[in-house]
Amino acid sequence: MTWNRASVGPGKLSGDIATVLDRVEEQFANALGRFRSRWEKRWPKEDYEPAFWYREQQTKTYVTFALDRVCSGLVMQEPPVERTGKSAKASASSAGRADYWADFRDLHFHIEVKQAWVRYHENDKPLGLGDLFRKHRAAVKQVKSTLKPNVWKVNYGLALTVAPVWQKIGDNAATFADDNLIKTLRNGVKKKYRVRRFAWWRFSPGYIECKWKDPKKGPKHERYHGIVLCWSVIRAPKS
Repeated sequence: MTWNRASVGPGKLSGDIATVLDRVEEQFANALGRFRSRWEKRWPKEDYEPAFWYREQQTKTYVTFALDRVCSGLVMQEPPVERTGKSAKASASSAGRADYWADFRDLHFHIEVKQAWVRYHENDKPLGLGDLFRKHRAAVKQVKSTLKPNVWKVNYGLALTVAPVWQKIGDNAATFADDNLIKTLRNGVKKKYRVRRFAWWRFSPGYIECKWKDPKKGPKHERYHGIVLCWSVIRAPKS
């Protein structure tokens, strides 16, 4: 498992916030890697099913594990919150739930997590980043709606989008290149919205190959190269 991290916002993240992101990324990767290792030992003759296949709610299993490790148990899933925004009246707020509340060295976070898919196309088509952009904008909007002045034990919001990078295997499958992915991501996220950092986790020994049968469309052959973690950091407003 190899990481390639890139700060894309104004200046570099530093201090405890950078430490939180570093450690969450590493623990998340460790948890997914452990799942794969245990699967292959337990069922060596069966095709491996990546945990992220089952989308956001399943992927949060590994986010929960990572936050628990990094924050020494000071983490809650689905804490109640009051949201503000266009959906609420100007003088009112609506009840809801954040994905997580967590504490790290007296930094208190609300965290919203989304899962997207990044498609690495065949031939010379551009990298498919549309789903990543849509999901991350939604995560930023949701976490901002929970940040109000003087909320108890909340001084930052984190928006995290987890995006596996996949490729459909056919007769003219393109060769995957990490440098191309990183360059395209860096340029794309700058143009679309304020992203403070993304991290690229490359699967080892290179990719996960999956063959399965779609009940409606027949046999599928896909290759998963790694996972992008896309972060935004929002400071809670002061009174």
